[in-house]
Amino acid sequence: MMQAARSLADVISSMLDRMPTDTNKPAVVSTTFTPRFAECRAHGRWPENMLDANGVERWVPMCPQCRKEQQVRQLLAGADIPARFSGCSFDNYRADSEGQKKALAQCRFYASNFRQYRATGTGLILRGNPGTGKNHLITAIAAELMRDGYSVLRMKAQDYLDAYWSTEFSDRGNWLRRIAEIDLLILDELGRNAQTKGAEDAFFRLLDARYETVRPTAILSNLDKDGFPAALGEAAYDRLKQGDGKLINFSWDSYRGQKPEGSAA
Repeated sequence: MMQAARSLADVISSMLDRMPTDTNKPAVVSTTFTPRFAECRAHGRWPENMLDANGVERWVPMCPQCRKEQQVRQLLAGADIPARFSGCSFDNYRADSEGQKKALAQCRFYASNFRQYRATGTGLILRGNPGTGKNHLITAIAAELMRDGYSVLRMKAQDYLDAYWSTEFSDRGNWLRRIAEIDLLILDELGRNAQTKGAEDAFFRLLDARYETVRPTAILSNLDKDGFPAALGEAAYDRLKQGDGKLINFSWDSYRGQKPEGSAA
């Protein structure tokens, strides 16, 4: 799992701060600038060249919107978010009912105000029926945060436990501290993991580490209000509540089998 965290840091440093310029064409101060345009089949007309603040002509090697989408796909892959969800956004989330519209609005608000929630360590709980769009909305949040330069890592609950138990006891503290530095940790599929005293202890150490560094955690689960704290463990659940986490319930029927092509749940 830490390999995913390291690759995410590499992706953020190498991708978000990179300007889309074509090094095959020299950068020269232009005295007679002539705008040139190209046509993108997906996004329409886009400028191939522009003048920077110093009057230097800069060339753009590809459609800026295509490049932005490519960067988001790479960032999501670095955050261990499956390719199936890479096209998920707030704009293509299916919101027909009032509950769906409320969930969409809450997730948009969380992403838009993440600086505040990051400062207070306020996380998210997305809880409800399978196939109702939890992964779609958490991916939309992750994509927006990473475009803003925040680090995000997704882990399935059982994958976290496997990695925790396979890490040497003497190395676990440092391993957890590294996870605790990630801006938003997404813990997916809570309830599909082993539910033992050892698992409760492992979850507590994770959430306690993030509580101490004031980092928010988002948890996705199909469990009800009674099963959720039981799967996490009372001590870990208490740590989560102390962070004043936001609860969003997904109580409608599954999209699966009825959703339009290209959407995800």
